[in-house]
Amino acid sequence: MAEPRPNQPKPPTDRGSEATESDPRFPTGRWVGQYIQSGRRSKQELWLVFSDGLIEGGGDDPVGWFAISGTYNTETGRTRITKRYPGRWTVEYDGTAEVKHGIWGLWHIPHDSPANKGGFQLWPFGSGTQNADAAHAAAPDEAEAPEPVFTGREVVAMPAD
Repeated sequence: MAEPRPNQPKPPTDRGSEATESDPRFPTGRWVGQYIQSGRRSKQELWLVFSDGLIEGGGDDPVGWFAISGTYNTETGRTRITKRYPGRWTVEYDGTAEVKHGIWGLWHIPHDSPANKGGFQLWPFGSGTQNADAAHAAAPDEAEAPEPVFTGREVVAMPAD
């Protein structure tokens, strides 16, 4: 991902391990993921802290740096996450957490074009949970897109066969 931006907050690391969630679906630390928008898959990297039903953190994606806040429920696995790009817009994520697939579901930009919605999937870094189909399955109305090519921070879709 990109170099840190000036005045970019550092990931929340000052909490002791006793303050973080013990449920294996919600490990505190580095996460990676993807979201699908207009048939294109974009990568994102995040640092998330799960504690007492609250999610906080930050990350970076092709749009830029963002802050994360939200909630999770250990009984249902339900998550609600708000991604805020400072000085820009917010994105709402509504998902379900599973040990095997990470957190997956649908995202949308409130009060915006219907095109600004799609599927997403997040998983703990190094967990091997990546399943590109989960993000596609979360957004069944999305047109099937060709596998994207990532060139630095830009995502370029390959031509269809």
